[in-house]
Amino acid sequence: MALGKLTLLQLRTRCRNRCDQASSQFVSDSELNDYINDSLYWLQDLLIEKYGSRFFVASPYTFTTDGTNNLFTLPTDFYKLIGADLYTGTNSNPYVSIRPFDFADRNLYRIPDAGKQLRLWYAPRLTELVSDSDTAEGIDGFLDFVVEDVVIKMAGKEESDTSLFERRLARVEQRIESAGEARDAANPPTMVDVYRQAVGTIYYPCLRYCLVGSQIMIGEYQTVYPFGGGYGY
Repeated sequence: MALGKLTLLQLRTRCRNRCDQASSQFVSDSELNDYINDSLYWLQDLLIEKYGSRFFVASPYTFTTDGTNNLFTLPTDFYKLIGADLYTGTNSNPYVSIRPFDFADRNLYRIPDAGKQLRLWYAPRLTELVSDSDTAEGIDGFLDFVVEDVVIKMAGKEESDTSLFERRLARVEQRIESAGEARDAANPPTMVDVYRQAVGTIYYPCLRYCLVGSQIMIGEYQTVYPFGGGYGY
């Protein structure tokens, strides 16, 4: 049976039944909760990689440069960045994408001018299941992945053969891979040019970003290289 949304209690019950430990406390509820949350983290990584902006997206986070700092705090629930936009202030194309730069190149970018508005699209961190009524989302039955992975850990602890469960897990993982590639069956992926986008006669973006721990560094093109030469927009 494909699994969609399930509570922590339902996940524990399915894992115990699948591993034939329905009446056993060899793996305690507390330990089983840890197994489930660990597997959910793994599943989330797979789904973000395959579904990204089509599913795991928090409400956009916005901030404005102040002309003094180039480091800005990320949202508290930030996990992975999906995209960054610069507000242009035009009606026809209010936002344009900006691209990252390598941390090694951080000194090639000056502190951005004040008043530049940015918007971040990101995947939020997974909220651990704690209460029995807490619910996990498996999209299209992908919570099977969690059940099979947890059962491998349970069977491994009692030194039982895990090969059957490993094969089942591999099949679910392959299904996730295949389904993710065909998420938008009507329209294939397209290339997006984020290097230079024209809005009227002005070219954007002049900014780039770099993730630095719990902060995002915003840099603006310098008009002159530190050692001579210049950037072209």
